[in-house]
Amino acid sequence: MSSSVELVGILDEAVAGLDQCVQALSSSFELPQRVAFNGMEVFRHAQKDGLLLSFMKLVKIASHHNAAMVLIRTGYIQEVYTLCRMIDEASEDIHFMERQLGEDGQPSQHQLKFFEEFFQEEFSGTDLVESHNSRVRVPRQKVRAAISKLGAGVVELDPSTEVKVTGVLSGTFSGFVHGAYVHLMELFGGPFLQFHTRGMLGTPRMQECLGNQVHYVYRSLLAVEAVGYRAFREDVVYRALHLNITVARQTKCVKADGIEGMINRRARPLVKPT
Repeated sequence: MSSSVELVGILDEAVAGLDQCVQALSSSFELPQRVAFNGMEVFRHAQKDGLLLSFMKLVKIASHHNAAMVLIRTGYIQEVYTLCRMIDEASEDIHFMERQLGEDGQPSQHQLKFFEEFFQEEFSGTDLVESHNSRVRVPRQKVRAAISKLGAGVVELDPSTEVKVTGVLSGTFSGFVHGAYVHLMELFGGPFLQFHTRGMLGTPRMQECLGNQVHYVYRSLLAVEAVGYRAFREDVVYRALHLNITVARQTKCVKADGIEGMINRRARPLVKPT
């Protein structure tokens, strides 16, 4: 395993590249326009579809990774892990919307419901209580169940295995989000036997956090690659693949056959869907 300093450098480069991929992808969509809403001016897209939904999830992922790097530098590990939980769900959402899951190539009822809820406005008027719109979300179990039934997608992952891994990680990191006792006790220790409420720099937890973050960056770049394919953005796909191959070689976060698979995908030309 690389040293903490080396891992931070690897993560910095990969996260910056991920962010650049997302910024590049934004040119595949019309710019949001200023519209009047409830007495204010807000930005909204005129055309909304499943690809825009997935792109916006990538925006969320990029922002969370940039925030995680700030927190890593100050040792706030538990806060990094709460961001990991959100990154997991955003990645799941991207894979859930990757293909039409209904009959005759149409979206499933769960996908339609998910789409509607995602673009739903939070308020329908100026009264914050009376005009608040309740959200009817698709249960996370339904999202994972749908993903597990997919065949290998454009990035050739085994969706069933991916769902199992994400489910375990989500359950584990939920303790950091909700403040479970055993998770909070990870803040305790050190030579003075105290709670580390000002970060955990210099503790063994930092190396664990950095190793975990490498896997999250790798999996997030797979999501970038998948959306890049759907947008037919060869530049984004190959940039994401290059970043992931580099991360995998530097950290050995995936086995040799996984690296070989990425190299093979990078060698293929993209075929624009008819």
